[in-house]
Amino acid sequence: MSSGCAWTLTEVFVFLGKNGRTVKMLHREGRGITLYTRKLDKGRFHAPRILADGKSCQFICVIR
Repeated sequence: MSSGCAWTLTEVFVFLGKNGRTVKMLHREGRGITLYTRKLDKGRFHAPRILADGKSCQFICVIR
């Protein structure tokens, strides 16, 4: 069964937790998918900013 969308090797899907302390990223590698997870004890992740080229973003972690 196909979902109808093509997922390239350069795309990463980023999911932020509600409180901003957890981030999960899905990345396609070869024939599989890798899930990266990071949880902060201090500070918060902020939503990625889209850069001027419209194709890339900058991900920021602020620790206070």
